[in-house]
Amino acid sequence: MNAPQAQPPTKKNFGPLILFAILGAVGVLGIATWSFLGSTATDTAFVTYTVTKGDLPIVITERGSLQAQVETKIQNKVETIHDRGSSGTQIIFIVENGSSAKGPPPPNYVLKLEAESLHVFPYAKDTLPTYPPDATGNLASLTPTLIVPLATKNPDTFDDGKILFLDKVVRGLNDGRVIPNLKTHLADQLPDLPEIIQLTTVEIGLEWTISSPGDLLIELDSSSIRDRIEAQEVTVQKALSEKIQSESRFANQGLQNETSLAKAILDVKLAELQLQKFIDPLKGDHQIALEEVQRDIDDQNNKILEARTELELQDNQQTAFLELFKRGYKGKGDLDRVRSAFLGAETGLVANMNRLETLQSQLDSLKQYDREMQELDLTGKHETAKRDQKQVENDNMADLQQAKAERDEAVNTAEKEVERLERYTTQLEYCLIYAPHDGMVVYSAQGRRGEILVEEGATVRERQGLLTLPDLSLMQVKTQVHEAVLDQVRAELPVTVRLDAFPDVVYSGSVSTVAVVPQHGGYGSSGAKTYETIILINDEVENLKPGMTAVCEIHVDRLKNVLTIPVTAVVQRGRKTFCYLDTPSGPKQRQLVLGRTNDKFIEIKEGLQEHDVVVLNPMSILPETEDSENEIAPEGDEPDEPTKTSENGPSSDSSSNKAKPAAKKPQPQAKVSSQQKQMLERFQKMSPEEKKKAIEAYRKNKAAGGGS
Repeated sequence: MNAPQAQPPTKKNFGPLILFAILGAVGVLGIATWSFLGSTATDTAFVTYTVTKGDLPIVITERGSLQAQVETKIQNKVETIHDRGSSGTQIIFIVENGSSAKGPPPPNYVLKLEAESLHVFPYAKDTLPTYPPDATGNLASLTPTLIVPLATKNPDTFDDGKILFLDKVVRGLNDGRVIPNLKTHLADQLPDLPEIIQLTTVEIGLEWTISSPGDLLIELDSSSIRDRIEAQEVTVQKALSEKIQSESRFANQGLQNETSLAKAILDVKLAELQLQKFIDPLKGDHQIALEEVQRDIDDQNNKILEARTELELQDNQQTAFLELFKRGYKGKGDLDRVRSAFLGAETGLVANMNRLETLQSQLDSLKQYDREMQELDLTGKHETAKRDQKQVENDNMADLQQAKAERDEAVNTAEKEVERLERYTTQLEYCLIYAPHDGMVVYSAQGRRGEILVEEGATVRERQGLLTLPDLSLMQVKTQVHEAVLDQVRAELPVTVRLDAFPDVVYSGSVSTVAVVPQHGGYGSSGAKTYETIILINDEVENLKPGMTAVCEIHVDRLKNVLTIPVTAVVQRGRKTFCYLDTPSGPKQRQLVLGRTNDKFIEIKEGLQEHDVVVLNPMSILPETEDSENEIAPEGDEPDEPTKTSENGPSSDSSSNKAKPAAKKPQPQAKVSSQQKQMLERFQKMSPEEKKKAIEAYRKNKAAGGGS
């Protein structure tokens, strides 16, 4: 748990809690000795202890549960298919709960990303003896067996599932799988590549290993996924076909646009030339037409002159023939022929005059009307051609955009269908779950009543936890540290670990982490805050199982050359803290100033000297009237009138005044807990020799350093 650490309590606040907990922990020995002495006032035997100087280890003892340092949680990654009314995926096979599983063997190859290529190195103990810790340095001196170039995807690149794109390959490797096209490429180049690949990440985004898989842990039903893959393969083929057709239509539309635009541009140019040809003042069609009509008028004027000359000639000839006719030289027929020729010449002159008028009218029309009409017509055709060109450009753009949209839609659809097929293929791989490392299989899913929900034939939902795989070769202890002593616990402190299951075995450990957010107790808790602490066991272990109860002694400090006595010898009454000295004249009370303590011994700052003998069972001496509980005051509280010591010992008056009432009053019964009662019963059943050995072992244990 991670959160800001609570403000550590002051010495005055947590002192009573520490000492009270210490008294409770070591009360067993006090009760045992009390039982040994008896509970009547007539029993005069005491259990004593000689005060000595020595080291006082400050130890915080906490109980916790054992767990693996490396524990992999296996989840169901298979997506739930709802189209068949299923709520999950069925388990076809699962290893037995509590069985051992083997992880993958040493890797076959090492994959390392270099720029935009994937370098493949063979794994061998002679070339990579320390892999993976020093793999980077070792790889630098090796020549890769294979270099796989990787492409960079851009928006115009179509992913048909065959191109090895950099981001796609790395994303798959980081997810613990080799994408199908990369696997196919590696299989073609590496003949000894395992058929089933298990990938292990050495460094995310940079380095991975390829090996054969570990033991099969779980097999999930893959029939529905295989059906989906078969249907999806057909869908992918249709999508790829539509993509190819849309790309062809897009290319054809581009050619059609070029053709129609070229024709529109040509029409505009022709219309422009027609207009220029008409309005050219020198060589234009209108000018040529005017000149042609003018030439016709000139020719007609010449014809009129000729007609007039002919008419005059015929008129003279007619006059001459008429005179001859009158004289009888010409006949009637000659006269009629001459008259007819005259009439023909006259008619010809009239026709030429009419023709001249027509040509003149035509010339006037060309000048006044035809020019403007034809110029407007040609100008309109030119403008129409330009508008047609613009329309063609707009139509071409619209048609091309439509064709491009259809092509992009087909390409995107094909990519999505290919991705869906790859996802189904990945889901098929997820149906087989292999052990990532050595460990013990522990089912993780249980019902409300404790029944196992992970079993063959059971249906599991997506992302449901299936099992955990703790590596039992390296273990750790999860315990809780009380807030009163939290400020003394930090990372890397040495710890002694003992297990209830193997009490004779001692393991060395160290504090790994201390939570900064307290653990809140459940309903009915006392409200005291504790902080989760992880303690690593540094030794390799055997036959240990997660959940075993462990006792952790956290060595927070060690006081050098100080006076110490067992905590069972210390008594508190109100603000007084004292003990009893065993003297030839009887037990005498001595007030104390206390220092630091551990679970069994406490530092004496004032009140005792070395070689003083204290009573370890003071409850058998206390007067009946002083029936309050045996509690030790906070470290900051001073006793009312501490007894001063000297080289010759404490003051006799003070000691005798405190000790005399004890011999005259009956002894009260000590208040004990249920656990202390059980220990008391066990101690009472011991023989005298066994009791003597137990007390002697207690003393030797203290002399050896104060451990449990």
